Amino acid sequence: QQFPILHDKTHAKGFLHRLDVPTSGLLIIAKSYGAYFDLRCQLALGELSRDYVVLCHGRVSAQRRHVSSRVQAESKQGAVSIASVGRPSSSRIQLLARATLLVQAVSLMMLRIATGRKHQIRVQMAHIGSVVASDKKYASTSTSQSDLAWCPRVFLHRYSLSFQH
Repeated sequence: QQFPILHDKTHAKGFLHRLDVPTSGLLIIAKSYGAYFDLRCQLALGELSRDYVVLCHGRVSAQRRHVSSRVQAESKQGAVSIASVGRPSSSRIQLLARATLLVQAVSLMMLRIATGRKHQIRVQMAHIGSVVASDKKYASTSTSQSDLAWCPRVFLHRYSLSFQH
């Protein structure tokens, strides 16, 4: 075997992190144990940057630069909520554009997560009143159904990863 870690379940087959199921984008997969442990260390120390582009409902203020909350998983398959007993989560936000789409205000955002909690971006955006487009889990049924007419999947994409090599 050229890259044994890719078959090693005890080391996640080389995967350093995951994406929520409806999310698209980049992943890091280590090809060696040395790279795996180095990247795990960078991830734990917050030295690995993960950037996302997201389209949200509403007019997010250009002044908003950060979302910090405690995120609590309710079950393995279920939704996540903001709760005082949850794990700390932090995201930096940058407004890229605002528009009106089918008489609804929308905001195109760039987010950089400092932590990687389950559904972190989706639950944080819903918490500040700007649910992610086509998010069936955190939007109302009517909102998510009307979104599907113009956006067939959750509008959340990891477009950039950076780390020390």
